[in-house]
This record gives sequence, structure tokens and C-alpha cells, in this order.
Amino acid sequence: MNGFLPFSSASLWNQDISSATVDPNSTAIINDIGATIGLHPDFGSGEYQGSYIGIPYTVAGLQQPNIAINFTAYGSESDPGPMPVAVTDPI
Repeated sequence: MNGFLPFSSASLWNQDISSATVDPNSTAIINDIGATIGLHPDFGSGEYQGSYIGIPYTVAGLQQPNIAINFTAYGSESDPGPMPVAVTDPI
């Protein structure tokens, strides 16, 4: 992400949890997901039936203005914006 840290150093996303207590509901959550299911972030890895797969991302510069986004597919799964997106960014 070009050195960008999306969360502050105080954020839970940046905490060392290697010695943290395991949540008492952890086994139930893992069993619900499936113990053999691995992480699949889906940032893209080729093509499927002629279309690119995955979730593309770009890093906007500080000067990139926010623009309105008109989602034609998966809009309910997307943040509404406006966003700092260049017209050349993949959506």
C-alpha cells in the first residue's frame, strides 16, 4: 500500500495478539466457518471465463479528489462514496 497504514498504531488491527486469551467461542466460530477453510482475500489472480477475478485495489494520492461512484453491480456490497478514485482506476 505504498507505505500507507490504514489504521493507527493504537488500532486493534495493529495489536500483537500472539499471547492473547483465545475467545471462548472460538471453536464454535471455526467449526461454523469450516476448520479446513483457509483465508481467501481474493485480491485477484488471473482470469475466469474471460474476465478478471478478484478485488482490485489502488492507492489514491493525497491530492486525488473525491468523486461519486455509480455501482452497476454489487452496489449493496460496496461503500457508497464519494471516494478518492481516479477515472482510470479499475472498478
